[in-house]
Amino acid sequence: VAGEFGVYIPLSDPAAAARIVASLLTDPDELLRRETEVRTRYQPTSWRTVAEVVLEGCAMAQKNAAQSEQKNVQYGSEYSMRQLRIRTDGLMGSSMMDTLNQSHAALIKQGTVKSAQKVQGLLCRDPNWHAPEDWGCWANGGKARLHFAINLAELDSEEELLLYTVMRFLPPLVPSSIRMNLAGSTQVDCRRIRESEAIFVWPLGAHDLRKQAHAKQGIIDIDVGFEVSDINPAAKEECRKIDSRDIFFGIRSFCLLRSGDTAGRLDIAEMWGYSIKTGRQLTVREDITVVDDVVFAND
Repeated sequence: VAGEFGVYIPLSDPAAAARIVASLLTDPDELLRRETEVRTRYQPTSWRTVAEVVLEGCAMAQKNAAQSEQKNVQYGSEYSMRQLRIRTDGLMGSSMMDTLNQSHAALIKQGTVKSAQKVQGLLCRDPNWHAPEDWGCWANGGKARLHFAINLAELDSEEELLLYTVMRFLPPLVPSSIRMNLAGSTQVDCRRIRESEAIFVWPLGAHDLRKQAHAKQGIIDIDVGFEVSDINPAAKEECRKIDSRDIFFGIRSFCLLRSGDTAGRLDIAEMWGYSIKTGRQLTVREDITVVDDVVFAND
């Protein structure tokens, strides 16, 4: 209701609140400036008006519930998995602005992540994720999935879809492996874990997408899973000592690019100093396993 004309105090920090009030009492020029701003520019907003806006937003959300269930994502947009609440208690001025800017900062691409994309990123999680934190979201028990939808009409028949993920690992997992699998496909993509935080790119072939997904009004539903592997018992025990929630990896942010978007791919590569992990690709059938185009017979 007060908007930019109010002076806000942190309820959880009495000392900080007292300093803010004291600063107004001891600085008559600042107090006069604020009073002048209120007299000349302030347009009062009633709580009734605020409530009506909230109810209108709820009605729109209910009306678009079917679209929300699809969790559509756009090529080239970054989706955060950080918690929505921004903690600014006790912060003022530049410290508050730095916190706000950091909460919306993009990790994969230059720029910021909009609030709508933060919400959409969290909606893409399956139930096997812990509650989001300031940095991102931990998977439960070493495996979890993302569900989202893409517009089939915007993807060429032979074009790949590239899934970029910024992932975090507990230190005892170095070195282990993280695998990605596409539901309904034999593709299993494997990456070595060499550091506690890294960016990975996972290619999703258009042929596999069309084969495993059902098209509905030009939309394809995608189901991508991640799971850690090659973990020895000692490393698992060390992870549980660090955090008892049975966590091993998490995701901070993800982004989808078409393989033909050369400019977008170069921008990401430059931002990350060309340190994107590509690893090896596995294709598994009952009779053979293919690793980097080399075929091995399964006994």
